[in-house]
Amino acid sequence: MDNQNNQNQQYTNFNGYQPTGDQNAQPQPVPQQGQPMPPQGQPTQQIPYQAQPVVQQKDNSTTMGVLSIVFSFVSLFLCPYIFGAVGIVCGITGLTKKKGSVVCWIGLILGIISLIINIIWTVYQAAHPEIQQQTIDNLKNLLESSIILFR
Repeated sequence: MDNQNNQNQQYTNFNGYQPTGDQNAQPQPVPQQGQPMPPQGQPTQQIPYQAQPVVQQKDNSTTMGVLSIVFSFVSLFLCPYIFGAVGIVCGITGLTKKKGSVVCWIGLILGIISLIINIIWTVYQAAHPEIQQQTIDNLKNLLESSIILFR
């Protein structure tokens, strides 16, 4: 009986491991309450690992495709070269994540079309100075009318 009490005291270490005289020896875990003590020198039974459920990562290719469509559409009206380029980059990024994503293809093609339209429009305005002057006059009228509205 004294020998069994001595073994129980030996298993109640600070870290929960049995102290051994050998520094290179593997520590042995303390058995839980109610389990029999393993005999000295024999390995203890390992508790099987319980796997956690695998969480699937969200596919960001559709998000990139939607962003590509939005930026490409905005580029038709506002900052065409900046938003068109961002739309194209978002479309390409979405396509690299998921091959054949229709949403990414739509955004990419819309961005390319937007850039082509704006390049053609810029060249056309440069070739016809009267259109440039008419555009400037229209912007002045728009600015004057907006100032009147906000007074």
